[in-house]
Amino acid sequence: MSETNIKLHNDTEFQFYERKNGDSLKMSFSAIRQSKWDELKATMFYLDSNDFEKCRLQKNECCASLNGFVENINPEKRIYMRQLPILVSMADKEPRFLFEEVFEIASLLLRRSSKSKELPEKLKMYPGTMWACGPKNTLLEVITLTEVKQLFEDADIDKRLVTITPDVEFSSLIDMCRIGACQNLHFTDYRGKSSVYRALAIHRIFCECVLGLNWATNTCREHLNCKEDCRKKVIDVMIKYSSKEEASSMDFIPMETVQMEIAKLKREECYFKEQREVNLQFNYLFQGLSNDKIISLDLYNTMTDYFPIPKNEALSELNCAPVQGMRLSFLLGWIVQFIGVIDKDIESQGVSLANVLVSNLEFLIEKDVEKTIEFMRNEMVFDRKGLTVRAFMSDETQDKTQSKYDRMAEKAKLRKQAVQQKKNKKGGKQKLEKEKAENDYSETELKDLFNETMTLLASKSGSETVCLKISFE
Repeated sequence: MSETNIKLHNDTEFQFYERKNGDSLKMSFSAIRQSKWDELKATMFYLDSNDFEKCRLQKNECCASLNGFVENINPEKRIYMRQLPILVSMADKEPRFLFEEVFEIASLLLRRSSKSKELPEKLKMYPGTMWACGPKNTLLEVITLTEVKQLFEDADIDKRLVTITPDVEFSSLIDMCRIGACQNLHFTDYRGKSSVYRALAIHRIFCECVLGLNWATNTCREHLNCKEDCRKKVIDVMIKYSSKEEASSMDFIPMETVQMEIAKLKREECYFKEQREVNLQFNYLFQGLSNDKIISLDLYNTMTDYFPIPKNEALSELNCAPVQGMRLSFLLGWIVQFIGVIDKDIESQGVSLANVLVSNLEFLIEKDVEKTIEFMRNEMVFDRKGLTVRAFMSDETQDKTQSKYDRMAEKAKLRKQAVQQKKNKKGGKQKLEKEKAENDYSETELKDLFNETMTLLASKSGSETVCLKISFE
């Protein structure tokens, strides 16, 4: 084998970013006045604390690209490669990156090693269709971690020179969302434009067009079918952004396009006049409060009664509860109310849409995200022309489950009757009631919406009353 074919760096591995005290990452756009972004054709790369200190007194032009920054400000700059966020609703969770960012980093490292300003021959023929299209191309191409490794190994680039980091801006927006201070979840792409995944486009439409409206009763005084007409058009727009194809879940859509769709809906549909200004700020309820903050349920009960939206029964029995439980219950209730009656011919689309909407609740959850989302999915029901159906359970499974619970309830009822007959022989009615309260109810430990332990005494069977005693550990 010739010396030129020996790959020296195939066994190397990427580094992963670990934040240290006093260290932070910022987008390069923060070092350039926004009015200069287009003029300078600025592109995104990450600056650490050391980089930012060095570029304070430099001209904007020096921070317009990674290559320019390394050449003019910091030749020893540490290189960061941004990993795109992975959402719960995505079936394929392999780490992904923007091809343009990866290509610029690879080109820089090859130039640095060869000390040449020309684009390295090893990358000129790389099958990157995005790069060949030039800056006018608006479609963002995504590349997997496996493909990134292959690119680096094809070009024999030392992967240890690159540190993989999460999208720090998106992570910051998630933190704001969890304290009720943000609805507009988006990415800043390679050229400074706001873009979203398909699921995030649906999330945005939901926040802008669903929250704050009564989807149970038509409140418009001018049009008989105003609510239903509006609901169908909002669902049509959402379905346009949903997709059954796994690969397309990573597609990027310009935020500007989504906002134009929302503006058109609000301009053409009368029902949005019913969306009062105070309720447009729904996602800002409890603003500034952490998810584990315990507060009164007065606002929760007021809101669920006013619209009305379905309540979480365990939650509504309490005097106080964690903020996260209320937020999740509000949003799930609005999803259930908005999905409403689903016709059989569009049921698959309705369930698909419900899946995305429920999965988007991840932006409010701080721990055990997938476990909590699965619990919320099990709570998701819709009305199929008078029949209550669980959204993520087949008809056959629902029938079997219902039949199972009916048999269990009947057996429990017979056991109770036998116990009562036996105790009636022993004494008076007062003694019977006392012993029944002490002995017949067994305690079962459960977890509620906000992941707190609750104790449930008794269970519901037919028209029997549920007796609840809830405590937190």
